[in-house]
Amino acid sequence: MWKCPTSLTIILLFASFTAKGAATTQEQKLGLPALVAHALESNPELEWARQSLEGLRDSRGELGWWDAPEVRIGYGRDTAVADTLRSRTYPDSQYEASIRLFPKNPLERKALNKLQSIQIQLQDVVRRETQGKVLQLVYLLYWEACGIDAELELRKEINRLYEKKSAGLQLLLDQGQISLAQSLPKQMKQIELSIVLDELTAQRDEAVEDLAALCGVEPAAILLEIPPELSEASFSLPFKTWKQLAPKSRTDLNKSALQVEEAQVARELVSADRMVWIDHLQTGYEVSNAPGDRDQASLQIALRLPFLVSDQGEKIRAVKNVQAYRAQNELKRQLVNREVEGLIKTFRSLHRRWQVQAASIHAIDKELASAISKMEKQGASLDAASLDAQIARVELKLKSLQLRADYQRLRLKADTILQLEDILPQSTD
Repeated sequence: MWKCPTSLTIILLFASFTAKGAATTQEQKLGLPALVAHALESNPELEWARQSLEGLRDSRGELGWWDAPEVRIGYGRDTAVADTLRSRTYPDSQYEASIRLFPKNPLERKALNKLQSIQIQLQDVVRRETQGKVLQLVYLLYWEACGIDAELELRKEINRLYEKKSAGLQLLLDQGQISLAQSLPKQMKQIELSIVLDELTAQRDEAVEDLAALCGVEPAAILLEIPPELSEASFSLPFKTWKQLAPKSRTDLNKSALQVEEAQVARELVSADRMVWIDHLQTGYEVSNAPGDRDQASLQIALRLPFLVSDQGEKIRAVKNVQAYRAQNELKRQLVNREVEGLIKTFRSLHRRWQVQAASIHAIDKELASAISKMEKQGASLDAASLDAQIARVELKLKSLQLRADYQRLRLKADTILQLEDILPQSTD
């Protein structure tokens, strides 16, 4: 028998549905890994690079040993004219058929196969380059938005404390215990904080909208997180291996090395073009119905003799082109080595700065917390001194947040220089 639900049952059901709705909303929020997946899937430039690479791979095939053959078929008629200007009853007819075969130069064939492989590798570098730029932009916008959002929350907390302080000052002003001139600086500080809050909100919203457009999602679906705290483990990075790994992972160096190979193949093609080789092979058959009914078969070989003419300096240009690309590649390698050395120094400098500031911030925060605790025990939690101490603690958090933001920016710079998959700052999810 059905019973009317009690008010407690209704409350529990409502709470259950509310919790499920909140959980569903939270699940629909997209963190950093999901945003990266969306960006890689929806970016048009990356999709074009992928399609171009697939097209080259699909069209690739081993070059044959022969070019397309050529068939020739001919017919001729020979009519002798008598003195009476009357032609013979049966004119002479000739029929010809021949086929030409064009064997491919083995050196040219080998070089063209190499060139085909290099072009595919170059397109793969373009794909990796495009993918790297998309990833860097996603991480940059995401951590920028997270950093601004975290700063915004801390400054809101400072603003709330200043509002409490202003209320106390207003009470003292109303009671005539302080003058307007004494309360004015605090009021101006609160106005400045309001302006800063508006600016930070606009900056965060802009970063979130840019990130949403890049990933093809709604801004409201993006889940921002607090930048992770720094520790000694944050600076325990494989500095020694970076110099060995960077030349292998950098797409610009990969492209430069492939350009050297491409120039070498171009030189091989020039050498192949100057090689004595068969232009074509021809076999033919000819038959005539003239008296005697003759027929004739033939085999011809045509050779190219390119050494009899000048190459107009083509070989020298090809050699110098290889040398130029090699020199350019070496300069790029040296530049990468210097960039890696500078990056390591910057990380070590930030590590030292973090060690000093973290210890100082911890010590000051501990003193402030102790002072606030004593004031709260004395019932002076809303006094100006207590509020100033609370504001100071939040400002210490802002300094710590700034260090974390500097670290995130340095990790992004490291990815630009090293282009290693494990360098990009990861989500804490």
